[in-house]
Amino acid sequence: MKIFHPLFLLPLFLLFACATDSPIVMGTDTPVPVLLPSPAASPTAVIERLGVKITAVSTHDTSRRLPAYLAYETTGEEIGSITLTARGQDGQVVARYPILLDAEKIAFWDSAISYVHDGAENGGFVLTRRAENGQIVAAGEYQRAGEERKIEAELYFDGVLLQARQLPMQGRVAAINLPINAGDSFIFAESGLVLTINEAGELYVEEKGVDNGRYTLTLTAENSAGETAEASTVFAVKQMPISISDTVYIDPYNAVAFQYPPDWTAPTRDGNFIQTHTISNSVTVMITIVYPLSTGSNALSLKQSALLHFGGVHRLFEEEIVLGERRGLRTVYGYESEDGERRIGVLLTAVDDQTGVIIDIDGLQLNQDEITEAASILQESWNFLPTRITAAGER
Repeated sequence: MKIFHPLFLLPLFLLFACATDSPIVMGTDTPVPVLLPSPAASPTAVIERLGVKITAVSTHDTSRRLPAYLAYETTGEEIGSITLTARGQDGQVVARYPILLDAEKIAFWDSAISYVHDGAENGGFVLTRRAENGQIVAAGEYQRAGEERKIEAELYFDGVLLQARQLPMQGRVAAINLPINAGDSFIFAESGLVLTINEAGELYVEEKGVDNGRYTLTLTAENSAGETAEASTVFAVKQMPISISDTVYIDPYNAVAFQYPPDWTAPTRDGNFIQTHTISNSVTVMITIVYPLSTGSNALSLKQSALLHFGGVHRLFEEEIVLGERRGLRTVYGYESEDGERRIGVLLTAVDDQTGVIIDIDGLQLNQDEITEAASILQESWNFLPTRITAAGER
C-alpha cells in the first residue's frame, strides 16, 4: 500500500500589547494648567513618494513556452493601478495590460501578440489583454455600417469574436452588450487597424510569438492623484516550439516550468509542492521541489527516497531519461490500494544544480495510457529556470 504524508502548515502569530497611563497632577490651591502643543508644533506626517522598483528578473531566454517574470516593490499610498508595457527595439508597443494589485508583486510577460483578422486576407497585430476567464479583450471603437457615430467599446474573443461591449459612459456603471452585425467595423486602439465584421458576423484572433530580439518591459504605477512612476528592464526573446493546445505553468518561486493540456486542472502551489490532476480525476500529479539539495544528492537518491517514503510499492521498470536538459530517471511502480484496486505510478526524478525534482504521476492500472501520456507531457516540456524569486510571506 502506498502511503502519503499530509502537509501541515503551522503559522505562528506573536501578539504584543502595551498600555501606559499618565498620572493626573492635582494642585493644593489652584489647578495646574496643562500645556498642549500648538498645531504648528506637532510633527507632520511624512508622505512617502510614489515609486516602483524592479527587484528581481528572470534570466532565461523569453518565449511563449517560457514567459519572462519580474518581481517589484512599490512605495507611496493609494496606488490605483500598475501597468506593464512591452516595447521592441524600435520603440513600438507590442503589449500593454494591467497587473493585479496583490501581495505577490510579480508580473509575467509571455512574449505573445494578438493577430486579428476577418478570415480572409485582412488583419493585423493589435494590443489586447486577457480577462480572468481567459478570453482575449481588444479595446477600440465600434462603428455601425452606414453610421458616422463611433462607440467606445471592447471586443471579447475566444478564438472567434464572442461579444462586443460598449464601455460605461459618465453616470453609468455597467457596460452594455452591443449587437454584432455583418458589415459593422471596429477601429482597434493604438494600432489604428480597421476591420469589417465578415458575412458570418465574425472576426478571429490568433496569438503568435513576437519576433526574436530584445524587448523593454516597463512597469508604470499610478496613484489616485494621477501621479505616475516607472521602472524598466530589458529581456531577450528567443522563441521555442510550443504545443498551442497546452498551457504554460511557470513557477518563479520554485524556478520550474512545464506545460499541461486542457483536460488538466490549473496547477496549484503550496510552498515546494505543486499539484494538478485530470479533470476526470483519473490521473493525479504531485510535484515536490527539493531545494537546497544536500551534498551528493542525485536522481537516483531522490528516487530511492520517494519509493521509501511511499512504502509498499513494487518497482516494475526503470530507465534513464532527459528532464529539463538534465539526466534523470523514469521509474514505473505498482501497488494495491486499501480498497484492493490495482494502481500504477510513474516517478520522474532529476537534479539541476541545487534544485531537485520528484514528479509522481499516479492512477488506476486501467488508466495506464493516460498516466503514460501525462508523464511524457511533463518530461518533454519540463524546464529548470535559472532565477528563483522568494515569495511574499516566505522570506
